[in-house]
Amino acid sequence: MVSVIKLGGSLMEKAAEITDHLADEFGDEKILIVPGGGMFADSIRDVSGKYSLGQESSHWMAILAMEQYAYYLIDKTDINYTESLHNISEGVSVLLPYIAVRKLEQNEQKPELPHTWDVTSDSIAGWISYILGCREFIKATSVDGIYIRDRKVPEITVSDLKSLESSCTDNYLPTFIEKTGTSCIVVNGNHPERISAAIKGTEFEGTVIRGRI
Repeated sequence: MVSVIKLGGSLMEKAAEITDHLADEFGDEKILIVPGGGMFADSIRDVSGKYSLGQESSHWMAILAMEQYAYYLIDKTDINYTESLHNISEGVSVLLPYIAVRKLEQNEQKPELPHTWDVTSDSIAGWISYILGCREFIKATSVDGIYIRDRKVPEITVSDLKSLESSCTDNYLPTFIEKTGTSCIVVNGNHPERISAAIKGTEFEGTVIRGRI
């Protein structure tokens, strides 16, 4: 079984350390990192707004921004990389998402993801984990979890997540979880041991967005 980790752009300064930590601890297992967009995707948002780009073009440009973050990781570590979800090697690999997502969409892989800014690397990572048959995926970010009235909660339902004015997930993720039942574990990647605990299924600090599975 593959463990899917969405590595947020907010963790860029610590991304190499996180990746090396996972490689040391899970070298005999299959860990697939789905890169966030970070500052690369932010630049696409700016260009999209400034030049009134269509949502379709902006969507694919943002996925290419995720690929830039992947190459940053490749440069800073000895991480493997893959453009395919088939035959993922043991150890830690980073997904180059553009070709992978294109091929999956050409094959009409369900459920389809909207091509809007509501879908970012969060929903794409969830989609990848669902396709791989995972019950859950891990969102490593720079906050400790989901907060309700300034209090971090260990678990939250999709309906409660939808009722929040804002959270650390993209806008479409609650709908995706509702449709697929795939759970999302939100942890602070500045503490790599929390990612490890979530992978192992042991006690960890964070928030579980509970799916149906």
